[in-house]
Formats: sequence, structure tokens, C-alpha cells
Amino acid sequence: MPLLVGADGDRMLRPTAEHADIAAFTGGRSVPGSTTGQLEPITAGELDERTSLPANATTA
Repeated sequence: MPLLVGADGDRMLRPTAEHADIAAFTGGRSVPGSTTGQLEPITAGELDERTSLPANATTA
């Protein structure tokens, strides 16, 4: 059974790379100081950086 992990924080990228078959990213980040969990979109370059980390995390 495939394991999907939805995470984008630095703390979760390594376990995602090591154990998940599928990684899901929100395409957003928490708004600094927000108490309601508000997200703001990230740029295409930032998403590329985030999605390349799991592939590289197990080789670091």
C-alpha cells in the first residue's frame, strides 16, 4: 500500500524522503504572525527548491 505524506516543513522532509512513496506539498507557507493558520503562496522557484529536497535528503 503506498504511503502519502503531506509535509513541507524542513523537519518533515527527511522522514518523507525516507518513508513515503508520494510527497504532497501545499504550495504555500504560513503567514508570519498569523494565529489562524493563514497561508501565502510560494513562488515557482521556491516550490522547485522544496520538491528537490526530498530527493536529495536521503543522500545527505
